[in-house]
Amino acid sequence: MSAAEVYRKTRKVPDLFWNAYVCRPVAALLVSALQGTRITPNQITLSAVFVALISVAILLCVPGHVGLIAAVVVFELSYVLDCADGMLARWRGTASPVGHLLDFLMDELKAFLTPLEAQLRSLRVRRVEDFISLNERERLREKRTGRSRPASLFLYPMLGYMAWIGVLAVVLWRTPVQKDRPYSSDM
Repeated sequence: MSAAEVYRKTRKVPDLFWNAYVCRPVAALLVSALQGTRITPNQITLSAVFVALISVAILLCVPGHVGLIAAVVVFELSYVLDCADGMLARWRGTASPVGHLLDFLMDELKAFLTPLEAQLRSLRVRRVEDFISLNERERLREKRTGRSRPASLFLYPMLGYMAWIGVLAVVLWRTPVQKDRPYSSDM
């Protein structure tokens, strides 16, 4: 089967502009190449997370604009793989609630990693002088007020992430499961 036929038969209507005209055509090429193999949609989902982790490593380890652009390109490849897993499941007729939830969970994991990696990169990019001046300002404030406060660069963002995970857990726990409705892969 051609990639154009895979694209037409596995389309989601309605779909986002970026998905319809950028990611899904590339994912259709991948699905047409994988349709006769034993690779499952869940394996593609897990590989998308692995590629996203590579993007995080590139963003944190490669300095400058080159690292930023390379990380964005690799993260976009992760998004193409995310589109391909659902397209392959629809093409083969193997869409399942478990696969849909695994895809959702991995998407949320990537959504959690994105702001964290951006924050870590911004901390890494700052010049040493900025940190020195920050420490000097903290020491002067301590002298003036006589009080010290713990300077933690990660404490407050991590508390925020933990709060969002708690909210997500409560929402998922409180969401009723509708057993009488058949599963639809178009969700």
